[in-house]
Amino acid sequence: MRFLITVLCAFVACMASAQHGPRIGIGLATRGPGVFGGSKADMLPGPLFGWYFEAPLHPQVALMPELLWMTKGALVRVPASGLSTVFTLRYIEVPLLLKISTDRKPNGLFILAGPGLGWFVRGREQRYLNGQLTFDEPVTLAENERRSQFSITLGFGMEGQRWGFDARGQSSTGLLDPVVRPQNQVYMLTAYFRFNNPKPPPVSDKEKLED
Repeated sequence: MRFLITVLCAFVACMASAQHGPRIGIGLATRGPGVFGGSKADMLPGPLFGWYFEAPLHPQVALMPELLWMTKGALVRVPASGLSTVFTLRYIEVPLLLKISTDRKPNGLFILAGPGLGWFVRGREQRYLNGQLTFDEPVTLAENERRSQFSITLGFGMEGQRWGFDARGQSSTGLLDPVVRPQNQVYMLTAYFRFNNPKPPPVSDKEKLED
């Protein structure tokens, strides 16, 4: 938790002069064995929101840490018996991403990749029989279960001068976990606003001819 607080303080210190902004979106969560190995048949929808910070490393590469509130978990249905189970897990996520643009010119298409660290905040397990709630209890971690969770994120997107959009997938890895457990995966669509994004310089006559 101290790590997350430290990252938050770093965000606040950097916001005054660097590109940053709010991010909102929706995710579809599932669980399963291995990285990106969850079932895609029944997925749990949930919101995500937070803030991102972008530090240019190269005309086409930027480091992009984020601080996000995210819903993980799963929705399991058994149609034959009318049973369904909803696992809702709330996490604070700190992805540390590389954003790689496909063109040297500002804005346009890009790809995302990088690791991340999540912190379990709270969760709930609910069971339904033919649409009627029969069980509703908070999720408690086992003694050998870590509250923190390492993950990887892959995605792509498009951005303009003030707005950007991306599609991404995130999966936990089970790194440093002594017990093999189902891994959390979330597939997301997000939108973000870009503060402090300088306008691109005017295109020279030479560049126009090259185009």
